[in-house]
Amino acid sequence: MERKENRDHYVCKCDEYLYHMLKKELLRKELLIEKDINELLDLRDEKNFDEKWMEVYSQIDYQKDKIKNKKLIDDIRKEAFLKAYSLFESSDLAGYISDDFELISKGLEIGYYDKWLNGLFSCYLSNVFPCGEIRMIEEDLTSQIKRYYKNNH
Repeated sequence: MERKENRDHYVCKCDEYLYHMLKKELLRKELLIEKDINELLDLRDEKNFDEKWMEVYSQIDYQKDKIKNKKLIDDIRKEAFLKAYSLFESSDLAGYISDDFELISKGLEIGYYDKWLNGLFSCYLSNVFPCGEIRMIEEDLTSQIKRYYKNNH
């Protein structure tokens, strides 16, 4: 039982790191430099991306009873929306970004592992708006956050 409590504490810490990363530097204007927002949104709506996003969402939603820190997840979603809207002045784009960060934070909270979701998060860490084909990434969400936080603080 002690391991689980430590793991829950650690996951909570990673969610907190994610929130602080969002507040400080994770989303930047360079995410969309010289890119057409409508084209990017169209790529998000294409069948392959949309189906995979919904598949991951459904798998995480199926385990939603494991989510304990709903307030922090709501704060992450809200922060992602507000920051994206202030940077890009597009409520549609801000909605997609906040949906992504809700998915990422819920996945992180329940210890969900999926190479596509890892790739989605990796896009944001690389300052790339995720759309179209997402590269599968082995490194899990927690490891990506730890690495990013270590390299940027």
